[in-house]
Amino acid sequence: MKIKQGILYIATGQRFRGEAISSARRVQELMPETPLALASDLLLEGKLFSYTIPIERPQGSFADKIAPLSQTPFQESLFLDTDTYLCEPVPEIFEILQHYDIALAHAPMRQTGSVDVPATFPEFNSGVIAYRMNERTRSLLENWGRFYEEQVARTGQIDDQPALRRALWHSDAKIAVLPPEYNFRFVLPAFAGRGKVKILHGRHHNIPELEKLINRSGSPRVFLPRLRDALPRRFQFISGPGIVLGKLMMPMALLASFFGSAFDGLRNRIKKWK
Repeated sequence: MKIKQGILYIATGQRFRGEAISSARRVQELMPETPLALASDLLLEGKLFSYTIPIERPQGSFADKIAPLSQTPFQESLFLDTDTYLCEPVPEIFEILQHYDIALAHAPMRQTGSVDVPATFPEFNSGVIAYRMNERTRSLLENWGRFYEEQVARTGQIDDQPALRRALWHSDAKIAVLPPEYNFRFVLPAFAGRGKVKILHGRHHNIPELEKLINRSGSPRVFLPRLRDALPRRFQFISGPGIVLGKLMMPMALLASFFGSAFDGLRNRIKKWK
């Protein structure tokens, strides 16, 4: 018999398992009564995870992430990517499952290219998913895995979100859209509405301090992760005084873009040498 509610992590490999442990410790701190489950190819000792799901033949791709979702020990699950960080307890995320089968936030980039899905139904981010296990959800997850395998075989594209978009479109599951505050992708230019951001999603050298910065204000706010994101192709003021300020920022953004690209290139070369 499945447990009522819980949080699920999926991690293959030492690095991602370590991230899952860090994220789960934060969840345990904020939501100590909520059981945690880990699907992994590496055994884990200790009391952090109440349930473990073995991944016996990891492929090192998003296929490792999709399949274990159906094996959740919970009736209602909150799946979290390993690079997520809870800013505060989120028990309300389970409440939406009283009326919907699955809840996700739109992907910030919102790719829409596909032959059988209209552009008005964009991609969802797969890093935070609340779902209720039933036949509709199980069928959706199975189609996601099947569409992903077809996509990789046909195009070589390894991103899991285009296949998820297709699976959601062709599903009869009731889908709810989470606001971005419940899956805040701060690695991209991002907007937060009134109130607190609840779940951060991304990697940062000091994520507790980042959380304090992001939630310092409860007003609507815009965040640029890097100075080079202030280039006109991504960032524009539309008021008169703002346009002047944007032009003043452009030289600094161009310099940041040049040195950032050079640094990224050097870092990639160092990785190849290793």
